[in-house]
Amino acid sequence: MGRVYLANAFSLNMLPLSEEQVAQLCVARENAEKWLEGLHYHLKTVGVDCAIGHAGTARLVRYLLEMFAIVDEPAGLVCERKMITLEPHDVVYVIQPRVRLPEGRILDYDEIVQLLRQDKLAFYAVYYGPC
Repeated sequence: MGRVYLANAFSLNMLPLSEEQVAQLCVARENAEKWLEGLHYHLKTVGVDCAIGHAGTARLVRYLLEMFAIVDEPAGLVCERKMITLEPHDVVYVIQPRVRLPEGRILDYDEIVQLLRQDKLAFYAVYYGPC
Protein backbone atom coordinates (compact mmCIF):
# COMPACT_ATOMS: atom_id res chain seq x y z
CA MET A 1 0.00 0.00 0.00
CA GLY A 2 1.26 3.44 -0.90
CA ARG A 3 0.03 6.81 0.23
CA VAL A 4 -3.67 7.60 0.65
CA TYR A 5 -5.28 10.87 -0.43
CA LEU A 6 -8.69 12.48 -0.14
CA ALA A 7 -9.70 14.82 -2.97
CA ASN A 8 -12.73 16.49 -4.50
CA ALA A 9 -11.67 15.58 -8.06
CA PHE A 10 -9.34 13.27 -9.96
CA SER A 11 -7.10 14.49 -12.75
CA LEU A 12 -4.75 12.65 -15.08
CA ASN A 13 -2.26 15.37 -14.18
CA MET A 14 -1.86 13.53 -10.87
CA LEU A 15 0.08 10.85 -12.78
CA PRO A 16 3.74 11.78 -13.33
CA LEU A 17 3.98 10.16 -16.77
CA SER A 18 6.51 11.13 -19.38
CA GLU A 19 5.95 10.43 -23.07
CA GLU A 20 5.51 6.77 -23.96
CA GLN A 21 4.79 5.80 -20.33
CA VAL A 22 1.56 4.09 -19.38
CA ALA A 23 -0.27 3.66 -16.10
CA GLN A 24 -3.03 1.38 -14.93
CA LEU A 25 -5.82 2.73 -12.77
CA CYS A 26 -8.56 0.87 -10.97
CA VAL A 27 -11.59 3.07 -10.31
CA ALA A 28 -14.40 1.90 -8.04
CA ARG A 29 -17.60 3.86 -7.59
CA GLU A 30 -18.87 3.14 -4.10
CA ASN A 31 -21.85 3.97 -1.96
CA ALA A 32 -21.20 6.53 0.75
CA GLU A 33 -21.02 4.02 3.60
CA LYS A 34 -18.46 1.74 1.93
CA TRP A 35 -16.40 4.77 0.85
CA LEU A 36 -16.43 6.17 4.38
CA GLU A 37 -15.45 2.81 5.86
CA GLY A 38 -12.46 2.61 3.53
CA LEU A 39 -11.50 6.20 4.29
CA HIS A 40 -11.79 5.54 8.02
CA TYR A 41 -9.64 2.41 7.76
CA HIS A 42 -6.88 4.39 6.08
CA LEU A 43 -7.22 7.30 8.52
CA LYS A 44 -6.58 4.86 11.38
CA THR A 45 -3.86 2.74 9.76
CA VAL A 46 -1.66 4.81 7.45
CA GLY A 47 -3.13 8.30 7.55
CA VAL A 48 -4.82 10.29 4.81
CA ASP A 49 -3.41 13.34 3.07
CA CYS A 50 -6.41 15.59 2.34
CA ALA A 51 -6.14 17.75 -0.76
CA ILE A 52 -9.69 19.13 -0.64
CA GLY A 53 -9.46 22.87 -1.03
CA HIS A 54 -13.14 23.64 -0.62
CA ALA A 55 -14.16 24.22 2.98
CA GLY A 56 -17.74 23.05 2.42
CA THR A 57 -16.69 19.71 0.96
CA ALA A 58 -14.12 19.11 3.71
CA ARG A 59 -16.76 19.95 6.32
CA LEU A 60 -19.22 17.51 4.74
CA VAL A 61 -16.67 14.66 4.77
CA ARG A 62 -15.97 15.29 8.46
CA TYR A 63 -19.71 15.39 9.17
CA LEU A 64 -20.30 12.12 7.29
CA LEU A 65 -17.51 10.38 9.19
CA GLU A 66 -19.15 11.48 12.44
CA MET A 67 -22.72 10.75 11.27
CA PHE A 68 -21.91 7.16 10.34
CA ALA A 69 -20.38 6.84 13.83
CA ILE A 70 -17.13 5.85 12.18
CA VAL A 71 -15.10 8.35 14.15
CA ASP A 72 -15.93 10.61 17.05
CA GLU A 73 -13.80 13.45 15.77
CA PRO A 74 -11.81 13.22 12.53
CA ALA A 75 -9.17 15.55 13.95
CA GLY A 76 -6.44 14.03 11.82
CA LEU A 77 -8.23 15.14 8.67
CA VAL A 78 -6.76 18.55 7.87
CA CYS A 79 -7.68 19.63 4.36
CA GLU A 80 -5.90 22.11 2.12
CA ARG A 81 -5.85 22.66 -1.62
CA LYS A 82 -2.65 21.19 -3.00
CA MET A 83 -1.19 19.34 -5.94
CA ILE A 84 -1.10 15.55 -5.75
CA THR A 85 1.49 13.46 -7.57
CA LEU A 86 0.70 9.77 -7.42
CA GLU A 87 3.05 6.83 -7.30
CA PRO A 88 2.15 3.18 -7.95
CA HIS A 89 0.02 1.68 -5.16
CA ASP A 90 -1.35 5.07 -4.02
CA VAL A 91 -5.09 5.46 -3.45
CA VAL A 92 -7.26 8.56 -3.89
CA TYR A 93 -10.68 8.77 -2.25
CA VAL A 94 -12.70 11.18 -4.40
CA ILE A 95 -15.98 12.90 -3.55
CA GLN A 96 -17.46 15.02 -6.32
CA PRO A 97 -20.74 16.32 -7.67
CA ARG A 98 -22.44 14.28 -10.39
CA VAL A 99 -23.67 17.49 -12.00
CA ARG A 100 -21.87 19.99 -14.20
CA LEU A 101 -21.41 23.27 -12.34
CA PRO A 102 -21.11 26.63 -14.07
CA GLU A 103 -17.53 27.73 -14.63
CA GLY A 104 -15.95 29.08 -11.47
CA ARG A 105 -18.90 28.06 -9.28
CA ILE A 106 -17.88 27.09 -5.74
CA LEU A 107 -20.52 25.39 -3.62
CA ASP A 108 -20.93 26.22 0.04
CA TYR A 109 -21.64 23.62 2.72
CA ASP A 110 -25.44 23.86 2.48
CA GLU A 111 -25.35 23.43 -1.30
CA ILE A 112 -23.11 20.36 -1.00
CA VAL A 113 -25.43 18.86 1.61
CA GLN A 114 -28.33 19.47 -0.78
CA LEU A 115 -26.47 17.55 -3.53
CA LEU A 116 -25.96 14.68 -1.07
CA ARG A 117 -29.68 14.63 -0.24
CA GLN A 118 -30.51 14.61 -3.96
CA ASP A 119 -28.10 11.71 -4.58
CA LYS A 120 -25.96 13.96 -6.76
CA LEU A 121 -22.62 13.28 -5.09
CA ALA A 122 -20.38 10.46 -6.30
CA PHE A 123 -17.86 8.57 -4.18
CA TYR A 124 -14.86 6.91 -5.85
CA ALA A 125 -11.78 5.01 -4.78
CA VAL A 126 -9.04 5.38 -7.41
CA TYR A 127 -6.12 2.97 -7.16
CA TYR A 128 -2.92 3.63 -9.07
CA GLY A 129 -2.16 0.14 -10.28
CA PRO A 130 -3.98 -2.88 -11.63
CA CYS A 131 -7.29 -4.03 -10.20
